[in-house]
Amino acid sequence: MIKKVSTAIVGGGIIGMTIALELALRDIDSMIIDEPTSSKTTAAAAGMIAPISEAVFNEGTLIKPNLHAQQLWSVLADRLTELTGNESSLSNIPSLLIAKTKDDKAIIDNLVNYYEQCNLKIEKLSNLQCGDVLAGLTPNFNSGALLLSDYFVEPLKELHLIETAYRKLGGEITNSTATSLDINLSQITLSNNDIIEAKDIVLATGNSGAEILGQKYASKLQVIKVKGQIMTLKLNETAIKLERVLRGFVKGTPVYLVPRSGDELVVGATQEYTGFEIGNTVEGLFNLIEPAISLFPSLRDAEIKSIGHGFRPGTVDNIAYIGRIASTNIICAFGHYRHGVLQAPLTAEIVADEIQGESNQFVEIFSPNRADLTQSV
Repeated sequence: MIKKVSTAIVGGGIIGMTIALELALRDIDSMIIDEPTSSKTTAAAAGMIAPISEAVFNEGTLIKPNLHAQQLWSVLADRLTELTGNESSLSNIPSLLIAKTKDDKAIIDNLVNYYEQCNLKIEKLSNLQCGDVLAGLTPNFNSGALLLSDYFVEPLKELHLIETAYRKLGGEITNSTATSLDINLSQITLSNNDIIEAKDIVLATGNSGAEILGQKYASKLQVIKVKGQIMTLKLNETAIKLERVLRGFVKGTPVYLVPRSGDELVVGATQEYTGFEIGNTVEGLFNLIEPAISLFPSLRDAEIKSIGHGFRPGTVDNIAYIGRIASTNIICAFGHYRHGVLQAPLTAEIVADEIQGESNQFVEIFSPNRADLTQSV
């Protein structure tokens, strides 16, 4: 069976689903090609909306779009509540950044100086002020800062809300995945042998990147799989609860703690350039647990609810591929690396603008045709 649709979106994670919702809000016909809520990348994400703490020295180009993405999350959260009748999990409580040792303070001082140079909203705190901001924090640390624009969400909850809103607006989601794509015919063959014919095809394919297009494109639009181990803990009834994101450095090791509902929290995440190496390791989990307890001692008696890992879809310059591949009907929306959840509504805006033929202030930054990619088609 051949089915025609204006826009086909390959991939039903938080990127693909947010694009689909934005298109539906603009009255653009679309279809998600994926098995519902099957995204392993979204499931492994901590959910930080963090334009400040994710601003690193060699990625200054991303600061302005990431701040815009954070603003778009507030709009998206309101829309989801309006469309579904359920509250978004978006929390606008600022994150706390902590340095454990003097050497860690040097790391954070460099970061804070960089944030200030970039006019990012931060507030340096004394040790006493840090304790007032977050109860249960270890008394033995060196310095801290409040990151005023760093928020968080629960990714799977948001994915479910976005899917619900999309369906309410008449959106369609297949129960099949894409097995092949014919660019010339604008056709996608599904795992159930159905064929989808679309005017525009959006690849929200995460770690799979441009593989479905073949080696010609996959060699240019490379995706580098960066492993991250992560764990979910549940605090006991008497423990002091975590109410905001806590990020820190302990003897040079970065760690973050992200609250979840039900007295749970996520501890993450390692950053391992090991290729597609599946599974958790003792060393990786130790590098999460030891610094996390050092910053937030209540974790000593916490229950381990789950351990897991995921693969961040990186690129050669750590900037996602978002936009149309020149002279094709293929629109890229993958390679978000650490910024997938944060950049979801931004990606949706850029893709929707492209489909409608409208300009977008960030299109050149993310273009899959940008000249500084290491290889060319």
